[in-house]
Parts: sequence; C-alpha cells; structure tokens
Amino acid sequence: MRNLLFLFSILIVIILDHSCTHHKTESYYNTLNENYIDIPGTRLSIIPPDGFKFMEYSPQFLEENSNGKILINDMPESYFNIIPMYSEEYFEDIPESTIISIKDIYINGYNGRELIIEETGNQKKYLLFFGNSEFCVSIAGIYLSEFESTIAKQIIESARSAVYNPNKVIDQTEVLSYYINTSGPKLAIAGATQN
Repeated sequence: MRNLLFLFSILIVIILDHSCTHHKTESYYNTLNENYIDIPGTRLSIIPPDGFKFMEYSPQFLEENSNGKILINDMPESYFNIIPMYSEEYFEDIPESTIISIKDIYINGYNGRELIIEETGNQKKYLLFFGNSEFCVSIAGIYLSEFESTIAKQIIESARSAVYNPNKVIDQTEVLSYYINTSGPKLAIAGATQN
C-alpha cells in the first residue's frame, strides 16, 4: 500500500511538472541603455528598429522602403478594461481581420498580450498591450505580409524592448499635430503641422 501511495505521488508530481513547463508565460525584462529613445507624449522608451524614422509630431516610427509603421499609445486606462476587446471572440465578428496568434506575456512584470492579425489587402498587424489597473500601453506594428521575415521581426523585437517609466510626467503638446497661432486678433487660429 505504501508503494502504491509513493508511485501515485510521483505520478502527480510528474504531471504537474509537465503541465507547468509547457505553459509558461514568456517574460521580457528590459533595462534602459544608450540604444533606447524616449517616446514623446508617453511614459515609454523603446529601442527602435534599424531604418525606422521617428515622426516628429506623432508617437510613431516609419520605415519608408517597406512602409512599415510602429504606432505607440500610452493610455490612462486600466489594462484589464481594454484587453477583453482583444480576444479571439472579439475578432470573430470582424470578417476582414483574422487572428494568426495570440498569447499572454509579461513586460517588466506588467501583464501583456501579443496578437498577430492578418487583414485584407496583404497587410498584417502586430499588437502588444501591457499595463496594470492604472495604465495600458499599446504598440502596433503594421507591415505587408511580404516583409514577414524582416520588418515584422524587427517590429516585434522593438516592441518587446519597451520600458515603462510610471514617474515620467507626460507633456501631450509634444505630439500635437497642430499649433495655436496666438499672434494677431483675439481669436486664436489653429494651423496644421507637417511631418
């Protein structure tokens, strides 16, 4: 009887060990260094991919040869309120978008979710969300399917390099795409800026 109990205990340990090692959530822990740039209008820093140029009046990067883009958003909204909208069930009702992959991860200890979505017109999106009950960061990479092995990998690596600084004060005027002309009459005129 003792041998049977011993064997049963070993079997339970093996099953638990097997299930835990095959369902580990990926974690990325990043430390700021000279390769990082602060993203204006956000509390975020990333290492941009080679060949991507930061757009002056918008928190995004553009790679001109492939038309690849990275768009960044720092929202004062709970990650847990936003993330339910980015599930397989949600995308079932959007016929022009198909989820290729979805997985939960951690970025510097914050809960996160990665999605790769294929859209009509040979376009794909990589989405990374991470945060806590006080904020949610979204990083969206947009690229053509033909650049899957090059631009897509660079976008994903760049997004996973993210470092969030909760103590940074955000100046939203750093990323406004307009300016206020205060000279002249009492009525202030808004004018558009060009990237």
